[in-house]
Amino acid sequence: VSMVGIPLKVKGEIIGILSFFSPEKIKLSKNDLKTISNLGEQVAGVINNSNLHKQVQAEKDKSENLLLSILPP
Repeated sequence: VSMVGIPLKVKGEIIGILSFFSPEKIKLSKNDLKTISNLGEQVAGVINNSNLHKQVQAEKDKSENLLLSILPP
């Protein structure tokens, strides 16, 4: 059995772990590990961008509701 875990980091903070498992024992080269590490960086960026998008959408909705509540009907 083989397992590789890559920390998903955003601005130095770990937001998760990207894990790869194989039922067979495998040997990874430095290039393989670099590729997996790069994938982890990209996945962390996608997760972060998704979270930021959700935050922006929530603020937009809040602002729209506030504006609608103060405008005359």
